[in-house]
Parts: sequence; structure tokens; C-alpha cells
Amino acid sequence: MEEPDQTRNWRRMGSEQTAVVAMGIDSEGRKHILDFSLGSSESLEVSRELVSRIITRGFGCEHRLYVVLDGSDALRGAVKEVFPDCVVQRCLVHKERNIKSKLSKRHWGELSRLFARLRSVQGIDAAEEVFAELRSFLEPINAEAYRSLHEAGEDLLALHRLTSSTSSLLPSLDFTRTRGRTTSSRSPSYRTRPGLLPAR
Repeated sequence: MEEPDQTRNWRRMGSEQTAVVAMGIDSEGRKHILDFSLGSSESLEVSRELVSRIITRGFGCEHRLYVVLDGSDALRGAVKEVFPDCVVQRCLVHKERNIKSKLSKRHWGELSRLFARLRSVQGIDAAEEVFAELRSFLEPINAEAYRSLHEAGEDLLALHRLTSSTSSLLPSLDFTRTRGRTTSSRSPSYRTRPGLLPAR
């Protein structure tokens, strides 16, 4: 696959622009920036441009594609247009942060404990057990946080439905961090999109 040639555009990115970034993971778990697209918002057009350019540059997948997203309907739609049979997983790190923003700080510890368990367990039965605990924890304390937990639908536990060999990658799939630095910055509003992996 050819290297992306947009470094100059990245350096000129304005404070009101959004960068939609595609990150891939190879068979050894190493992360690679595949490409990115700039726009004024996370629109379907910007997302389509990104996916189309990656394909044009030679991206391919021998298995079903496994895609981790943070909740962008536009990017989910663009990916599904090109890879209709792909497996879409909602990023658990982003979902935890979203729910945490709706809770009092005194509940953050228990929420983090439950999401850490969700990221570490393997298999759909174990994942659904933790999900039930999350549901029981959130329902009586915050209705908005409870709705947010359910908002992702089946995408939240997609990886747990795959084979156990693939599920073993779950603890390492925090795509928002690279070499110890958070790449999802709000100053300026650079927003990354978690990445791509073969789903066996």
C-alpha cells in the first residue's frame, strides 16, 4: 500500500477543521496510520473521501474487515458502503469516556472497573454478564448514562462475538493513544477515528 501524501495538509490544518483518521493494525499488533481526510465536520462526504482514497492506494483485506469506530454515523456509513460485511465495533474507550462525562465523580471508579473487565473478558457470554452489571449499575443513578450505554447497540460487543483468538487482542485496542500520546485532541479540534483490522 502506498504511503499517504498529506503531511503538508496536516501541518496547515486550521483550528476549526476536523481530521478523520484511519489507523490499521497488522498481524503483530502494530499500529499504522493509513490516511486521513480534512473537513469542516465529520460528514459522510469527508468519510467517503477517506475510504475511497485508502482503497485507491491499494488497501485490501483477505478476511472480513474488523473496524473500530467511536460512534460516527457518517464514517460507519462510508465503511459499510465499501465493506458491507465488515464487523463494526464501538470503541470501548470512547464509550466509557462518554458515559463518565454524564456521571458524578464518585461513580467514576466503579464505571472504570466495569469497563476494564469488559475489555479483558473473552467470549460473548462473559461480555454480556459484565454488560448486565453495567446496566444494573447505571440504571438507578443516571438515566442519560444508561441510555448512552445502550446507544451503541450490538456494536458495543461485536469483538466478543468473534473467535477467542481474535478476542485476545481486545485489551490492546485503544486506538486513541499512540506512543503514549493522546491523538484525539480538542485544541485545535483534531478528532481521530479508530481503525481497521481483519476479522477472521
